[in-house]
Amino acid sequence: MKTFFTALCIHLGFLLCAQSFETKAEYSAAQKKSFTVIPSPPLLQKPVSFIIKPSQADMSFDPLLKHPVSPNESEQDEEIQAIKSAKDYLKKFPDNLFHIGHGDNSPSGAEILTGTSFYGDIDGACPNDNTIAISKAGRIISMMNEFVGIYTSQGTKINVYTLSDFFSGFLTESICDPKVEYDPSADRFIMYVQACSDNPQHIAFGFSQTNDPNGNWTIYLFDSDGLNDGSWSDYPKLAINKDEVFVSMNLFGRGSSGKYIQSIMYQLNKNDGYAGRSLNYKIWTGFKSGTILPIRSGAKGLYGPGIYALQATAGGSDFFNFYDITGNLSDPNSKLIYQKLYTTAYEPSGNAYQLGTNIRLDIGDCRLQDGYFQEGIIHFVFSADDQGYSGIRYHRLDPTVMDANKFELFSSSDLRDYCYPSIAPFSNLTKDKSAVIHFTSSGENYYPDMRAKLFFDDFSSSGSIRVKVGPGPHTSCYNATRDAARWGDYSGIARHYSATAPTVWVAGSVGNNTNGKWWTYIAELYSSPTTTTLETKAQEIKLFPNPVEERLQVNVEVLKPFKVRFILKDVNGKIISKMYEGVLLSGENKFSFNASQLPNGLYFLNIESDKNELIKTEKIIVNH
Repeated sequence: MKTFFTALCIHLGFLLCAQSFETKAEYSAAQKKSFTVIPSPPLLQKPVSFIIKPSQADMSFDPLLKHPVSPNESEQDEEIQAIKSAKDYLKKFPDNLFHIGHGDNSPSGAEILTGTSFYGDIDGACPNDNTIAISKAGRIISMMNEFVGIYTSQGTKINVYTLSDFFSGFLTESICDPKVEYDPSADRFIMYVQACSDNPQHIAFGFSQTNDPNGNWTIYLFDSDGLNDGSWSDYPKLAINKDEVFVSMNLFGRGSSGKYIQSIMYQLNKNDGYAGRSLNYKIWTGFKSGTILPIRSGAKGLYGPGIYALQATAGGSDFFNFYDITGNLSDPNSKLIYQKLYTTAYEPSGNAYQLGTNIRLDIGDCRLQDGYFQEGIIHFVFSADDQGYSGIRYHRLDPTVMDANKFELFSSSDLRDYCYPSIAPFSNLTKDKSAVIHFTSSGENYYPDMRAKLFFDDFSSSGSIRVKVGPGPHTSCYNATRDAARWGDYSGIARHYSATAPTVWVAGSVGNNTNGKWWTYIAELYSSPTTTTLETKAQEIKLFPNPVEERLQVNVEVLKPFKVRFILKDVNGKIISKMYEGVLLSGENKFSFNASQLPNGLYFLNIESDKNELIKTEKIIVNH
């Protein structure tokens, strides 16, 4: 099936999206007055720490597996555990006693197809913390606690190594909580890791020197205690804009009883990193309590200057905190602005069951998991309770309107829990807000699996599809304090910028029946040719040249993929040729044919759906 679509893309010659930049929205005068303003911190500088190249693993042997445990405690952990315990009784009731969410039992999930997919051979950590990035050339870097795998988009393994091996002795601490992003404008990779020992000392930022993640990297090593207040850094979130890199993290006190102190965000000049220069940066403070989610760029290009960021309350609340770092590092007027946005209340659910064991899975809390900005809209996702079950809450936020109540909450109707979502754009059309959400699920009658769900431009959605389920439950990461096995703490998703059809790659973990540990799974998800509604009549169709002497080109732009037929008729309506039957994919499609063999005269080209619906009739004049 995938080979057919690849051949079709070559035949039709679809346009690729050109890389562009998007400017952030302008606030109204009233909005500007309502913001709380936090002044900029000083500009700092860090020299290059070292340059490294990943050690080349012997592919004939399995790499050594280590199993670090990263604390990732919430600033409201006790409150969250109380909520989970209080709500746990709801799991005992039959499904028909109450409504489960907005439902995810749509009969069709066919708008997403799974392409190349494979086990990543980077397994076993607690939690797994999957993150993934893919270059335009199809080089994949997949990271988790405490491993890295590098692959081609055909699933060929190039290299596998531990994070400690990556640093080749330059950083000797146990390393965890990786994050990786691909920069489509610079054609480079950016990554973050941190020490996760009993007394962590360092965090590190890495910039690939080429578009090959298996090549050289420039590394900048920072103290884990970024503010020199005796704290250490944990639970990172990474985003890039057109000029810079932003990494947020939570700070905790040292020692076994260390509590949450505050959250901070690094702003770094990415071009310094790519060039191997001393790195200009700032450390922003002044945020409210809670994990900060810097908002990534979407598919149409990177945005700026500065970055949007959002916070949810881990233990539940009825508001979000909205932030905007307004300028680049070089902007003397840059500042952090803040506003509280009220919304429908949210809170965590009880922990998830899984088939084949009494060990529950920790569904985490309501911290925001992932988000991106594209065409003026912030898309973000997190887990929230839906009458006893964990569901996924997906918001669309216009920063110029600040209405935080445009959202959908979906959960399962068959006793599953959904959590740890990640999100990416899923369209090549300008202004199309379609998005795909990747997440984990589990239930009493199901092993832990990876799933994906497509939301269309109008916020309607298809039923979720199963991406991968493992052969057994997960049992090795039990945590007595949480009374559950570690499951998250996040999943990975990455847009493939050079793919013709809307395509993302996802990285997650599934259970197994061999050793009860997490197995990492990597999968390509791309747009299906199937559609449930025909949305083409309002889209633009262009023919040129017309009159035509030799070859005629037909450009057709559609919102959703669907099957079509191109039929050529003469002036009397007689069919001359059923010249092509195939698939139009989201975005602009280019179809052409050789008209030099046709006698001079008037013809009609009909474009019809596979349901015999006439989409368009175009008049063609042949004049040799």
